[in-house]
Amino acid sequence: VRRVRCVYEISDDGATVTGKAEAGSTVTIKDADGNTLGSATAGSDGTFSVTLTTAQTNGETLTLTATDAAKNTSAEATTTAPDTTAPAAPTDVTVSDDGDTVTGKAEAGSTVTIKDADGNTLGSATVGSDGTFSVTLPTAQTNGQTLSVTATDAVGNTSAAATITAPDTTAPAEPTDVAVSADGDTVTGKAEAGSTVTIKDADGNTLGSATVGSDGTFSVTLTTAQTNGETLSATATDTAGNTSAATTTSAPDTTAPAVPSDVQLSDYGITVTGKGDVGSIVTVKDAEGNTLGNATVGSDGTFSVTLTTAQTNGQVLSVAASDTAGNTSIAISITAQDTTAPVAPTDVVLSDDGVTVTGKGEVGSIITVTNANGKALGTGKVDSDGTFSVTLDAAQTNGQTISVVASDTSGNTSEAVSVTAKDTTAPNEPTDLVIDDSTLTLSGKGEEGTTVKVYDSNGNVVATGTVNDDGTFEVKLPEGLSVNQDLSVTLTDSSNNESDKGTITYSDNSGSGTDDQLIANADTHTATVTAVQDNLTGTSGNIVQAIGLTALSVVDVSLFSSNTFKFRVSDNTSEDVTLDVSGSVALSAVAGLTSLLTLLGLNSFSADLSVIDTSTGEVVQTLSNAITINSGLVNLTYSGSVYIQGLTSGTYTVAVSSANSSSVVGRLLSLLVSANVGTVLSVDITDSVQYVFGDTSGNVLSSDTAGDVADTGTSIHVTSVVANSVDGASAVTVASSGSTTITGEYGVLTIAADGSYSYQPTSATSDIGKSDVFTYTITNASGQTATATLTLTIEGTHSTAVADEVSVSTDTELAAGTSLTYTTNTLISALTIAKSATVSNSATESFTVASGTMLDSASLVLKFSAANNTILGIANLSTTTISGTLTILNETTGESESTTLSSFSLATLNLYTSTQTISLSSLGLGELTEGNYTVTFVYSASNSALLGGAGGTALTVTSSLSGTSVDTTHHYTESETVTGNILDGTDSDSVADTFGSEYQSFTITGNNASGTSVSYTVSGGDKSITDASGSAVSGDSATLYGKYGTLVLSDDGSYTYTLKAGIDTSTITSKETFSYSLNDSDGTSSTANLTIDLHPVITGSANADTITSTAYDDTFTTESGADTVMYKLLADDNTGGNGSDTWTDFSVSDGDHIDVSALLVGWDGESSTLGNYVSVSHTDGNTVVSIDRDGTGSAYSSTTLVTLEGVNVTLDELIDHNSSS
Repeated sequence: VRRVRCVYEISDDGATVTGKAEAGSTVTIKDADGNTLGSATAGSDGTFSVTLTTAQTNGETLTLTATDAAKNTSAEATTTAPDTTAPAAPTDVTVSDDGDTVTGKAEAGSTVTIKDADGNTLGSATVGSDGTFSVTLPTAQTNGQTLSVTATDAVGNTSAAATITAPDTTAPAEPTDVAVSADGDTVTGKAEAGSTVTIKDADGNTLGSATVGSDGTFSVTLTTAQTNGETLSATATDTAGNTSAATTTSAPDTTAPAVPSDVQLSDYGITVTGKGDVGSIVTVKDAEGNTLGNATVGSDGTFSVTLTTAQTNGQVLSVAASDTAGNTSIAISITAQDTTAPVAPTDVVLSDDGVTVTGKGEVGSIITVTNANGKALGTGKVDSDGTFSVTLDAAQTNGQTISVVASDTSGNTSEAVSVTAKDTTAPNEPTDLVIDDSTLTLSGKGEEGTTVKVYDSNGNVVATGTVNDDGTFEVKLPEGLSVNQDLSVTLTDSSNNESDKGTITYSDNSGSGTDDQLIANADTHTATVTAVQDNLTGTSGNIVQAIGLTALSVVDVSLFSSNTFKFRVSDNTSEDVTLDVSGSVALSAVAGLTSLLTLLGLNSFSADLSVIDTSTGEVVQTLSNAITINSGLVNLTYSGSVYIQGLTSGTYTVAVSSANSSSVVGRLLSLLVSANVGTVLSVDITDSVQYVFGDTSGNVLSSDTAGDVADTGTSIHVTSVVANSVDGASAVTVASSGSTTITGEYGVLTIAADGSYSYQPTSATSDIGKSDVFTYTITNASGQTATATLTLTIEGTHSTAVADEVSVSTDTELAAGTSLTYTTNTLISALTIAKSATVSNSATESFTVASGTMLDSASLVLKFSAANNTILGIANLSTTTISGTLTILNETTGESESTTLSSFSLATLNLYTSTQTISLSSLGLGELTEGNYTVTFVYSASNSALLGGAGGTALTVTSSLSGTSVDTTHHYTESETVTGNILDGTDSDSVADTFGSEYQSFTITGNNASGTSVSYTVSGGDKSITDASGSAVSGDSATLYGKYGTLVLSDDGSYTYTLKAGIDTSTITSKETFSYSLNDSDGTSSTANLTIDLHPVITGSANADTITSTAYDDTFTTESGADTVMYKLLADDNTGGNGSDTWTDFSVSDGDHIDVSALLVGWDGESSTLGNYVSVSHTDGNTVVSIDRDGTGSAYSSTTLVTLEGVNVTLDELIDHNSSS
């Protein structure tokens, strides 16, 4: 056997095997199974090339042999074919039911890889020798996912992928971004691609479905538009039938609720009931659209709305239902029962020509005008704007009384309003004039009720009378009337319209006349009414409740409790009174009260307060809705503050009342009255003003200082008086002895025959400004008569406001400082101290405190640090010991302070650093004034080695200065508060204002927060507050803003002034004033000022301060330094608008300075002439500096400007020490 050596290789494509073998031998190639794949003969050069029948590209093992011509075959040589063939795709691939495992078959030894649709590897495993595999997945695939399965051989050839679908047992995620279109037709959103989205209503009915697109969106068209806020559900179902959880969404709610039905209004007009959509809100509105009440429709579909105000006047109400989306149903209208009469017409005016009546009334009501006999004069209808105009059938111009009522369509008629026509028609002149000489009687005919006046030829009234109901009159002429004169006769009606004159000649055929004439001259006098705050108290007790009370009603006061509250108005006075009513009634104490309140749905209602004259039982005043009654859980509570005006002399009580027993309040009070519970109500007088009606006296026959001229004649005396102001008054004969009383329209005249009289006005404030006129007749010894008038006028007194000045001392302060640290400086830099050596030296640095500032709470920090000069270990460490003296010099003043630093060491344990903080306060330098400073450190430093080392140290010292920088050029006020009362003078020398009988209100002016001028007026009666426009101000106070603070003024005149903090005193150039006036009813007013006198207390600093005087009396404490008080020209008065100041620590030696240059007029600037302007005096150890601004005493006078306390300084010293300018 011959061994043949074979050298070979296989081509990359596996088709050819080449190599070398014995020349001429045959090379044979076989596969692993012995199958011949090809052969070839080696050439003479020993090379061969065998083309294989089948390309070998899968890593096959091949054998090569060479056989020579003698058939000797070499030993086999083996080689491996290149592996470029991928395994076959895996087969029989399945996914387990739980999605955890993938199994199948593939090329043995290959690696099987499982990937998801996105190419993410989910798992892999090696195929066993039996060609099977099992791959466990990290995440179960149970949602129908498509998986790819590949096999990869050892050289990385990967088979084609086999695909498989995982079982689908996972429901899709619930749909998202689900929305219903505005028209309710379409539902859109996002869900699993390919799944089917189904939309259902709340009852589970399917409204539509659609397939989710590949982009994950869907759009479902609904079979029925959903537009009423319905709740819809959306689910997604995949192809395997798995259904997601439901997503809910709400349809748009654009559908209004159904119109309320079966709507009714209760008899009392309080409750509206009916039916509507469950859960909707039913709202009841009046014709103007004002909401009267609302309620939610219950689960049974019914509603009940309690109205805020009972509707009993035929009002048209609208009732509508609204859902939570704001959709409102069509409104249904209901009409309230009309059981309420219209309000009586108001602002009723009869035109000057008597033809037209105008006014205001209930819209749509019929206005009827009737005369005193009930005859209709005209009708009209109230227009939509609430006004009416009625044209009368006949002009009313003769003082007729007409009645005006309003009637609604239900026949309810208002109370009548009476109007008196202007009487512009004079009576016709008297007729049928005849004089009966025998009886001295003048008779005639004229308009019934008119006053007959007989004038003599000089125009004097000599007789008066009244026309009888039958139109005739007789007037007695005076004895001694001059004969042969023409008498004039006129008729005057109640409006003082006087007829034309009728004339008749008096000839006195009886022979009783005389030619002698008397002279009677007219007299005038005044009676004065004064007012006083009299603190009326009354008799404590309770008050009653009553029904059916109106003004002029009469009450049986004997039925009232003996414990009834009463108060008395003194004779010849009247009172304005403020009453507070309070009390409570237990609901349980009155049978049926709780039921009635529930029925009416009332939590609060109002009642009247009636004022009753206890002597007559007459209701003299009724104040409507004055008392508030609130219904609580267990009680009715009463409250009310009532202002009552013009109560004349008498004794009074009050009652909680209702005019109508059938009204809501009347029904409630009826129960309370029947239960006799009125005694639980009490009343207090909280304020009162008494008007005192003074009398007046005189003598009509005599002259007086008021300018009345005496009557003339022989043995004259007063024989009769007529009260001209009283309609139809007849002459009253004056008794020959004693006195005679005649009642006028506004007072009572008491007169004697000798002419002396007194007049007492009645106590009605409405009479102030009016006059009583009396005609008196005088007779002489011969029986002759003459007449004149006595006019008595009732005058009120005017109010007088008194200036108020309230003082408040206010401290000042400097502005809060800011923290300041000066730049760190190096005092000593790396000073070398040899081992066991001592170095002594000094170091300096400087700093500056800025002008106009000071450094407060100053401290100086020195930081010492030492570094070893060697680096050879612990044996070379050393200790540095330091001591010294630190000096701080104020270069401006030359003052210095020093402190000693005790010896201290820098050693290893304290890391070779030490910080020394020096408080400058301890050196008396806690406040560093403005200027330049030098810090000098004189020190001694020594070094010693530790553990015998070589030692040596480099010493460094740095310094830094810190503190609070304070601005000393400005001084600011601290907040202060002061109280007082502008009316009674509290805290203002207790000088009270004077309130006249005509006092009406007071007004104060100032600014609002924006600086705009405002004013507030406080009524003298009910204390209500109004602004300049007449609008009511809520609460019992008003706030005004001054220059320096705020004033809160209460309705009783008391005030609180609060000075603002932080006002720069240099800006206080005028005084804080508020102007107020007392206003009287006749339009006059008295004005005064409230002045806030601040008295600033200004404290300086350690610097050389410049402080500006204010408009007030200032107190200066300037402390150390050369300080200046500067006076500016603030006003053109003796001190230039500055106050009279006090300087507590003025010092010539400190260089303190007073600058008055701005105040001096015409000064030439020379010290030699300053004495003309400035003078000093000395009192109690103080120096008083006065100033005459023009130096001549002509335009200005010498006035104290500042007092220097505790020093005795001459003017020359002030000038020589440069302390005055």
